[in-house]
Amino acid sequence: KYWNDSSEFVSEGVSEILSAVAALLVEKKDNEIATNSIRNAAVHCLLSLPITESTVVTYDRKYSVLREGHVEPLFSLVLVAYRQLFWDDMVKYIEENEGFILKVCGNENTTN
Repeated sequence: KYWNDSSEFVSEGVSEILSAVAALLVEKKDNEIATNSIRNAAVHCLLSLPITESTVVTYDRKYSVLREGHVEPLFSLVLVAYRQLFWDDMVKYIEENEGFILKVCGNENTTN
C-alpha cells in the first residue's frame, strides 16, 4: 500500500496502533491488574527500562515483544503511538521514580 505513496504511512500506522492498544485496554477494563500491567509495559518500553514479572504480567503482544527482561517495540512507530497514548502515565512514572531512572541511565550495562 505504501510502496508507491508513503505520505500516509506514519499517520495511518500510528492511528492503527493507537486503535489496537485502546481496544486492548477496553477489553481488559474490568481487570485492573491487566490494565495497569499494559500501561507499565508501555512506559518501560518507552523508557527502555528493565521489567520484572510482577510489574508486567500482560502487555501489548501485537506491537511489542518481551525480550531479555525488556519490553521492546516491534518497530519505531510503536514508540510514537505509545508516547501519545501513555504520555500521562510516563510522566507520572518519571516523577515517582526519578532516582531509579537516573541509576539505570548511569549504568553502562543498562543503557542503549
